[in-house]
Amino acid sequence: MKKIWKLLLTIGGIIGGMLLIFSNKNAAYDKNTKKNNEKIKEVKKDIDKVKNTKEKIKNNIKKTSEKISLTKSKIKPTTSSKSIISDFKKKYRK
Repeated sequence: MKKIWKLLLTIGGIIGGMLLIFSNKNAAYDKNTKKNNEKIKEVKKDIDKVKNTKEKIKNNIKKTSEKISLTKSKIKPTTSSKSIISDFKKKYRK
């Protein structure tokens, strides 16, 4: 009978120890998940800010590229004037 009680006590001790170990891990796991979730929320806020600034920058780039294309379309070609200048240099600068 003593052997059976010893066996039951050891089995109960092993089961109790396992439960104690797992309960501590779960508590630590819960703390870590809460911390990680808070960090994720902070990062998401930063991501939203970056997305907004990125959109603003893209809009500014589009506007400036449109302005550049307009000014380039208004500029006269300079190929003929360059040829005239080069001819002048050849003739009179020697």
